[in-house]
Amino acid sequence: MVPLRDGGQEPALTWAHYKRVADVPDEDGRDFRTVADRVVGELWDFFRVEPEWRDRAVSRAYDACPKLITDMHYEARVQAVRTYYAKKLGRKIEKKAARTIWLAAEQYMQGPEDPSTGDFSVGGDVSSGIQFFIWHGSNVS
Repeated sequence: MVPLRDGGQEPALTWAHYKRVADVPDEDGRDFRTVADRVVGELWDFFRVEPEWRDRAVSRAYDACPKLITDMHYEARVQAVRTYYAKKLGRKIEKKAARTIWLAAEQYMQGPEDPSTGDFSVGGDVSSGIQFFIWHGSNVS
C-alpha cells in the first residue's frame, strides 16, 4: 500500500508507487531502500548472473519493471473475468475471450473471498504472477 498526502493509502498499481514506498527489514534483516529496490534485489535470490554482467542485469530489471507491473494488473483483470465465468456462470472461457469482456464492478467483487481480518489482504497465483488486493472487503485488483 502507498501512503497518500491526505493520510490515506492506495494499492501500489504502478512502478512509481513501488519506488515511493520505503522498505522494511525482512526476516533475514535485509533492508532495501524502497520496495522497488527490494523487487529487483530479491530477483537475485532466484537468479544468478556473472559478476561482470551484474550492473547491466540490474539496469535491465529496473527498465522492465514498469511494464511488468502494468501487465500484472491487466492479467489480473483477465483472470478475474475467467474466474467469474467459471465460478458464477459455470463456464470456462479462454484468455482470448476474457480479454474482450468487462464485468460490472459488483461482478469483479464476487471474485476471491477476503480471508483477512485486517484492513487489507494480498493474494497471488505463483504460477502466473497475478496478484490481487482486497481492501476493506472490496477487491481492488
